[in-house]
Formats: sequence, structure tokens, C-alpha cells
Amino acid sequence: MAKTEARSSRRDIADAKHRIPVVREELSVGKRKVETGRVRVKKTVREHEEHIGDLVHEEVDVQRVAVDRALEGSAKPRYEGDVLVIPVVEEVLVKQLRVKEELRIRSRSVRSPRNERVVLRSEEVIVERIKPSKKIDGSTEPGAVPRRSTHPRR
Repeated sequence: MAKTEARSSRRDIADAKHRIPVVREELSVGKRKVETGRVRVKKTVREHEEHIGDLVHEEVDVQRVAVDRALEGSAKPRYEGDVLVIPVVEEVLVKQLRVKEELRIRSRSVRSPRNERVVLRSEEVIVERIKPSKKIDGSTEPGAVPRRSTHPRR
């Protein structure tokens, strides 16, 4: 048996020289919530009065002018200075177009004094960072109130 043991130990040594170990790593990934801090948001609405001075609005004057002349060319609207002129056309029995009247439209800005006070509102937001109430390992600090999540767990 001594010979058999010697041979098998030589084989084991020879096999060990030719063996390559195969290694496989495995990874398990998970997630957890870690509170790194909190914020407090304060919103305040401030009101202040402001005086309204003169108001500006547009007024339009429409003037109808009788013309009664034969149409020469086209009857397209046109400007004469700051007045928009729109020809109104009618057809007469001779199958001739005549300008019956013209509408003269003028637009002007009118300033009217007002003495009113109005209240205007503006919002201001303050965002304040608060230190976390939990340690990194998940345990709460003494005196900290645990916070419940309002979001459903997945």
C-alpha cells in the first residue's frame, strides 16, 4: 500500500499544478431610506396699498361720410394719415359700382385722471434646512420624533 499511497500523492500534486480555481462572485443589491435632512417652508402674504394715477384708454370715433361717386379701381380700405377709410359699395341698375359712403375711423388715446387706492399682494417663501432626526444607521437621536411617511410603500 505504500506504493499506492505514493502514486496517489504524486497524482494529487500533478493535478494541483494543472488545476485552475473558478470563482464566482455574487452581489445582492437593495435600497433603504436614509434621512439626510428636512426642510421647513414658510409662505407669507404681504399686502401694500398703491395709488392709481391717470389711466389711459383707447376711444374710437366712427364718422359716416356720404360720397356717391363712380368706383374707379378697387374698393380696398386705406389710411389717410391716422384715419382708416373703409369704402361702402352698392351696385346700381346699370351694373356699375358706385361708392355710396365712406366710414372714417379714428383711434386716439385718452388720459383720464383717477384718484384710487388698490391693495396689491405679494408672496414670500422662506425655505429653512433642518438637521436630520435619524443617524445614518437608521436609529433616531434622543428626543427626535419619528416621522411617518405619507407615501405608500412599493
